[in-house]
Amino acid sequence: MSPPPNILTLAALFLSLLALTSAARSALNGIVLVRGSSTILSENGTFRLGFFSTNNQPNWYLGIWFTSVPTKTFVWVANRENPTRNLGTSSFELTGSGRLAVKESDNLTVWQSTNDEFSTDARFLDNGNLVLLTRDGKVAWQSFDHPTDTWLPGMNLTRDLFLNSWRSLFDPSPGLYSLRLKRPGYGEFELVYNATNTYWSSGKWAGEAFSNVPEMTSPYIYHFRFEHPFTPMASFGFTLRPLDTESAPPLTRFKMDYTGQLQQSTWSPQTESWNRFWSQPENVCRVYSLCGSFGVCDSTGPRLCECLPLPGFRPVNDVAWESEDYSGGCRRLSTCDGDDRFEKVGALYFDGAVTRQFFMGDRKGCERACLDDCACFGLYYDERSRLCRNLNGSLLNLRNLSGSVDGGEEDILYVKAARGGGGGKKRLSLVGLVVGSVGSVLVLGIIGPMVLVFLLRKRKKRKNGVDEDGGFPVLNLKVFSYKELHLATRGFSEKIGHGGFGTVFQGELLGSSTLVAVKRLERPGGGEKEEGGGAGGEKWFFPPWAAQHIVEGNVGAVVDSRLGSAYDIEEAKRVGLVAVWCIQDDEAMRPGMGMVVKMLQGVVEVTVPPVPKLLQALVSGESFCGVRADSGNGVSTGFYGGKQENEVLKAEERSSSSSAGSSPGQAQGSRSASPLIDGVIASEALELHHAPTTLIGTDAGDYPPIQNFEDIKYVWCSETTKLWTIAGPIAFNIWCNYGINSFTNIFVGHIGDVELSAVAISLSVIANFSFGFLLGMGSALETLCGQAFGAGQVEMLGVYMQRSWIILFVTCFCIMPLYVFATPILKLLGQEDDIAELAGKFSIQIIPQMFSLAFNFPTQKFLQAQSNVGILAWLGFVALFVHIGILYLFIKVFGWGTAGAAAAYDISAWGIALSQVVYIVGWCKDGWKGLSWLAFKEIWAFVRLSIASAVMLCLEIWYFMTIIVLTGHLANPIIAVGSLSICMNVNGWEGMLFIGINAAISVRVSNELGSGHPRAAKYSVIVTVIQSLLIGICFASIILLTKDHFAIIFTDSKEMQRAVSRLAFLLGITMVLNSVQPVVSGVAVGGGWQALVAYINLFCYYIVGLPFGFLLGYKTKLRVEGIWIGMICGTFLQTLILLFITYRTNWKEEVEQASVRLRKWSGQDEEFDKL
Repeated sequence: MSPPPNILTLAALFLSLLALTSAARSALNGIVLVRGSSTILSENGTFRLGFFSTNNQPNWYLGIWFTSVPTKTFVWVANRENPTRNLGTSSFELTGSGRLAVKESDNLTVWQSTNDEFSTDARFLDNGNLVLLTRDGKVAWQSFDHPTDTWLPGMNLTRDLFLNSWRSLFDPSPGLYSLRLKRPGYGEFELVYNATNTYWSSGKWAGEAFSNVPEMTSPYIYHFRFEHPFTPMASFGFTLRPLDTESAPPLTRFKMDYTGQLQQSTWSPQTESWNRFWSQPENVCRVYSLCGSFGVCDSTGPRLCECLPLPGFRPVNDVAWESEDYSGGCRRLSTCDGDDRFEKVGALYFDGAVTRQFFMGDRKGCERACLDDCACFGLYYDERSRLCRNLNGSLLNLRNLSGSVDGGEEDILYVKAARGGGGGKKRLSLVGLVVGSVGSVLVLGIIGPMVLVFLLRKRKKRKNGVDEDGGFPVLNLKVFSYKELHLATRGFSEKIGHGGFGTVFQGELLGSSTLVAVKRLERPGGGEKEEGGGAGGEKWFFPPWAAQHIVEGNVGAVVDSRLGSAYDIEEAKRVGLVAVWCIQDDEAMRPGMGMVVKMLQGVVEVTVPPVPKLLQALVSGESFCGVRADSGNGVSTGFYGGKQENEVLKAEERSSSSSAGSSPGQAQGSRSASPLIDGVIASEALELHHAPTTLIGTDAGDYPPIQNFEDIKYVWCSETTKLWTIAGPIAFNIWCNYGINSFTNIFVGHIGDVELSAVAISLSVIANFSFGFLLGMGSALETLCGQAFGAGQVEMLGVYMQRSWIILFVTCFCIMPLYVFATPILKLLGQEDDIAELAGKFSIQIIPQMFSLAFNFPTQKFLQAQSNVGILAWLGFVALFVHIGILYLFIKVFGWGTAGAAAAYDISAWGIALSQVVYIVGWCKDGWKGLSWLAFKEIWAFVRLSIASAVMLCLEIWYFMTIIVLTGHLANPIIAVGSLSICMNVNGWEGMLFIGINAAISVRVSNELGSGHPRAAKYSVIVTVIQSLLIGICFASIILLTKDHFAIIFTDSKEMQRAVSRLAFLLGITMVLNSVQPVVSGVAVGGGWQALVAYINLFCYYIVGLPFGFLLGYKTKLRVEGIWIGMICGTFLQTLILLFITYRTNWKEEVEQASVRLRKWSGQDEEFDKL
C-alpha cells in the first residue's frame, strides 16, 4: 500500500530541511566512551564492552564479552591486530570526525571504524552489536558487519563477512581458520585453512537445512534464514526463539575456535558452563594442518598436538607451542651429513608433501637417494615394482591408512630421523596416536555402508509404490483383505461388542501377538447374517456402493425408502455428492470443513466426483497400493487390481468397477463433465458460483470463464463501475486530509518562520511517523472486514472494528514517548535548538490527535469494506472547511499562535473520528451490534497481522523519506533538495488518486474472496492494473511534454527549473511505477499477505534500492539522479515481484484461506481438520 501523499510530500519538504541543517553544522568534538579499566554495559546488561588482556600479558584489546558468564567469553575484538601497551592511557572514543577509535594515547590511534558517513551517536545494543549512527539515525557502521571469531543471533554472514579464528587460546590476532560462504556458488559454507584449503563443507542448502547438517531441522531455539542463496547477495543468519513461553532462550554462540573447529554452544546457568552440542569437524584432528608440519594430533592426550615421536623432531617455536599455537609445526634436527637413519612409521596418509618417484634396485638405494637430498624427509618403496618415492616439503595431517603399522610394503612410510635410541618405543607411541586420531573414521567406515544399504533398500521399495510394511505411500494405511481378517479373527468367532453399522470381533495379527479389534460392517437391515457377501458373490460395502449410485445420479437408491417423497431430491443429491467428495482416496482431493459448509449451503456448486476405490478394496480382497497426486498435471494416479489408472480430475469420462445394481455401461454414461476453475489447481474439482454468460456481473455468483469479446466488455464495464465507486470518494477524502495539514502550515506560516519550521517538522517527522504506523496497523482491518463482508458475516465487522480500536489505542501509548521526547529526538537529528524546542512543545499538544487515529482508521476500514465511502468524502469535505474556520478563529481572532493551531488540529481530528463512529452506530445496524467481548478473542493473531501491515507500510514511507535525506548530503544540496522536493510534490498529488485505487482494489479483492468468488477477484485485479497503468502513463506523458515548464508553478529560479527538467524523465518513470505498485499492494492487503510484502519491501527497498542509489549518487557523477535511479530500481523490483506473485496466485486457495481466517477470528475456536 502506497503511503498517503501528505506523508510523502511533507517528508520531502521538511526532511530536506533537516538534511540541509545537518550539512551546515560543524563536526562534533571527540567523546570518550571508555577509558582505562572502565566498561559500559549493553542496553539490558547482557554484554559488556571494555579493555581486556589475556593470560596476564601486557597487550590490551577493546572487546565485547558476556556479562553473566564468570569466565570472560569474548565475542568481538576491535584492535585484534594492534593491541595497546598501556591500559592507563588507552581509550575508546567517538572522534570529531564521526568515527570510533581505539587510542593508546591522545596522539596514537591503533584502530578506528571504517564508516564514510559522519556519525554522531554510538549505541551498544543488547544483542552484542556496537552501532554507529548518523545524525538522521541511519546506521553508518556496526560491529556485526565486522565479525571476528564469534557468530551471534542477528548477525549475518555474506560473501564478504566471515568468521576468523583467534591465533591461539591467548592471542586474539587473526588466525589461520575461517568459516565463509563457498565461492562461486554461495550455496554452502566451508571451513578453510589459510584462505586456500577447504577441510569441511556444510553441503548445499536444501531449503530448510544444509545437506551435511541435518541437525538444523531439529526443533530447538534456533531459527535459521538464508536469503538469496546461490547468488552473490547470499546472506545467512539466525535468530532465537524461546523453548517455552515462560523462559527466554539461553545465551548461545557459534565460535570459530583457534583449533579450526566450528563450535556451537549454549550457556547453562545451573552448571555455569558452556554446553557444546555440535561441532565440525567432529574429530578436531580432522582440521587441516592443526599441528603443522611433522605434528601429530591426539584429541585424548594431555596436549592436543605433539611432534612426530621420532628422534630429532622439535617444535619450531617452543613459546608458541606452549601457548597452544601449533601452526608453526615441528622441524627435523638434521645435520644433513648423510648420517641420518630411516624410522618405519607405518601406513599413514598425509598432505603437503611433494613426491619425486623413480625406479631403484633396492630400498637401500632409495634411502641413499633421500639421504643425498637434504630436503627429503621420507620415502616409500615398493619391493615388487621397485618404485621409489622420495618425499620433500611438509608432512601435514598425519592419519592412519590401514589401521595398523603393518600393511602392504608399498604403503609403509619411512621418515628420516636423527640417529638416537628409542626407536621401537617411539613407533609404538606413534601408532597409538594415529589410531586414536582416526578411530572415528573407522567407525564411520563400518556404519556408513550399513546405513547406505538400508536407505537404498528403502528407496527401492518406495519406487515400487509400497512401503516395507505394505502400507500406502501417501495415505500411510495398510489394507487387509477380507481373507486376512477372516483368519486373524478365527472366522469372526470371538465377539466383543456391537457398534454402529456392525459387530466388533477380537483378533490377532498374523505373524505377531498384537491384538486388534475388527468391525465387520453389515448391510442395512441385514443384522449379523450378512458377512460381506452380496448378490452374485461380490464383496459388499455400503460407502463405495452408495458412492457409485450417487455418482451415477441414482440418489433414490441410497435414500431410506421409508421416507417416501418427504425430502428434496436436489438437497439429497447435494448431500450425497459432498459425502462422496469427503471419502476420496486422495486426501488432497477432500474439501476442508469451511468448503463443506459452503457446499451444503449451496454457495458452492458441487460437481460429480470420482468413485472412491480404497474403501471398496477394504472388503474386496483386491490389491490396492495407494494413490498419488501429481500437482503438476492435475492427474491422480491410483493402483487398483495391480493396474495403474489415470484419473484426470475434470469429471470427464471415468471408469471404475461396476457396483451392485449398476452396469458398467450405465456408470459410464451417467457421468458429466465438470470444468476446472480458472486459475485453480486441478486436484480441486469444485466449481464456484457458475453462472451463465448473461448473468456476468450480477449477484448470481462468480464470473464464468470469459468466452468471447462480449464477456470481456461486460467484465470491464462492471469492474470499472465497482472500482471507481470506491476509489473516487476515497481519493477525495485523502485530498481533504492533505488539505488539513497544508492549511495548518499556511496559517502558522503567517505567525513566523521559526513557528512554520517547528510545526512543519513536527507534522512531517513526529506526526507522520505515528500516522503511517497507525495507518499500517489499521490496514489489517481491510483484510478481515472486506472478507467478512464478502462472506456475508456483516455482524462481525463491528467486532473486528472494536478489536482494532483496542490494538491501536494500546499502540498509541507505545508511540507516545516519541511525542513527549520530540525535542531531544529532533536535536539528535541535527535540528536547531529553538526549532526543536518549539516543535517538541507542539508535538505534545497534538497527542490527542494521535489518539483520534485509533478510532479514525478502524471506522474508515469498516465503511470501506462495505463500499460505503460516500460518507467519508462528505465528512472529509466538511472537516476541511471547519478546520479552516477554527484555524482562523484560534490564530487570527484569539491570537493563540501555535497552541491554537494544535488545538484546531486536535478538534478536527476528533471531529472526523467521532462523526464516523456516530454514523456507524446510528446508520450501520447490520455491522454494528453493540460492544462485544468477542473483540478480545484471537487478539494476538490480530496484533500480528496489524504489525505486519504496519511494517509493510512504514518500510515504504521510510524508503521515500530516505531519498530526501541522502540528497541533502550531496554537494550544493539546495538545488538538489529543492528540485527533488518539487518532483515529489507533483508525484504526491498524483499519488492521492492511486491511494484511492489502492483502497478500492483492497476492498474488491477482500469482498470477493470472502464471498467465495475467485474468478471475480482475479478479474478485478486485472482490470484495475490495466486502468491504473494507463492513468500512470497518461500522467507521465503530461510531465514529459511539459518538463521545461511545470516547475514555474513552484519557483522563479531558472537554475531550479533546469534541475527539475533534468529530473522529469525519472519523475515520469516513478509515476508509472506508482500507478501499478499501489494496486498490487492493495491486492496484498485484500488477500492478507502483509507479512510477505513486508519482507519483499525490506529486500527490494533496503537491500537493493538504497545501497544502489547510494552507490550511484555518491560514487558516480549522477548525484541526485543516481540516488533516484537506485530508488526506482528498488520500487521496480518490488512491483515486479508482487506482480509475479499476483499472477501465480491460486485464487481458489485464497478463497479457502479467507474462509479459514474468518472462521478462526470470528470467535469459533474449533479447529477443523480435513475430512
